[in-house]
Amino acid sequence: MKKKIVGILIILLIIVSSIFLFCNKKEKTIDDMTLREKIGQMLMVYYTLDEVDDDLIDTLKTNQPGGFIITGDNLKEYNRTKKFITSLNKYTDIDMIIAVDQEGGSVQRLSDIEDKKATVIPHGYEIGALNDLDVSYNIGKIISSEAASIGCNAVFSPVCDIGDYESSAMGKRLLSNDTDIVVNNSYQIYKGIKDNGLLSIPKHFPGIGDTSSDTHYDDLSVINKTKEELYENELKPFIKLINEGAKMIMVGHAVYPKVTNDDTPASLSETIVTDILINELKFDGIVITDAVNMGALSYKYNEETIYTKAINAGVNMFIMPNGSKRVIDIIEKCVKEGTIVEEKINESVRRILKVKKGIKTKKIDNFGSDQNKKYICDHFKDYCNLE
Repeated sequence: MKKKIVGILIILLIIVSSIFLFCNKKEKTIDDMTLREKIGQMLMVYYTLDEVDDDLIDTLKTNQPGGFIITGDNLKEYNRTKKFITSLNKYTDIDMIIAVDQEGGSVQRLSDIEDKKATVIPHGYEIGALNDLDVSYNIGKIISSEAASIGCNAVFSPVCDIGDYESSAMGKRLLSNDTDIVVNNSYQIYKGIKDNGLLSIPKHFPGIGDTSSDTHYDDLSVINKTKEELYENELKPFIKLINEGAKMIMVGHAVYPKVTNDDTPASLSETIVTDILINELKFDGIVITDAVNMGALSYKYNEETIYTKAINAGVNMFIMPNGSKRVIDIIEKCVKEGTIVEEKINESVRRILKVKKGIKTKKIDNFGSDQNKKYICDHFKDYCNLE
């Protein structure tokens, strides 16, 4: 009997100790962090395999990234994918924002899973053409529930850009060229994601719908609109979402010469990020760039210039840095040389930790469910019986 009691006590002690350690992980503050750890929080890294091997474990433990973007390389077989994603945070002191690009149409990474088919989400322009706010809300719910089913806590959606899909580089990803349709439907998608407890990441501030050049490949995607014109159209969806509590916004890499008086991409522009987004629109969440390896940046700037300009502009996080250790080395060097003030790093980390603390993702398991697929089929007949 005594042995049995002792055994039970040992088990309880192990459980309590595990809970204590887990809670301590969540409570790490900026004061507990080294400069390199703080810089690590500003990186949303990626990996080209679908298993947590020794190299990835070393990267996570050593560099302590603040986020992880799930790409097609990680999405092959359902159970393997789920195991991969749900094990990532075991190796970081602070849980990461684990995000996936899942907006619909040509950008829905979950469709890369081969053995269990995700619900196929229509193109943005089809959602906008239907213009049914209840449907848009439920699309947000479906997107986020299936992302949560594999362990993600954030989704890069909705697309808030305004433009004509036939002439814009964004193509069918756009909801509409009608500002009100984009404002109303992007909000409902955002709300559906938020109501499942995931972080919705609207994109691409301050709007890249009105350009025929693709920032993935072109070094100069120009939008010739004044600040006043942006306020009349492009900024309205973002203003709505900020007012409704959006906690993370992706800034694009297009150029706005009539706003900035130069050819600096939005993601590197203090005028766009600090003056407009943070100060004028009162955004107090995380400002994250589009991928830093895209042509709009990489064709024109070296890495040190990219990170120096972006951080000084007010950016808090970077998607897909090319080698987290090297990027931490670069930013640390800039801080020590004085080209980046450490308070900029501290402000970013404060924002990141505050947002992370508020993420309460629901436990959901309905990946590719018949119910989800039927809902899409009922409202978009071209999406019935897709496998």
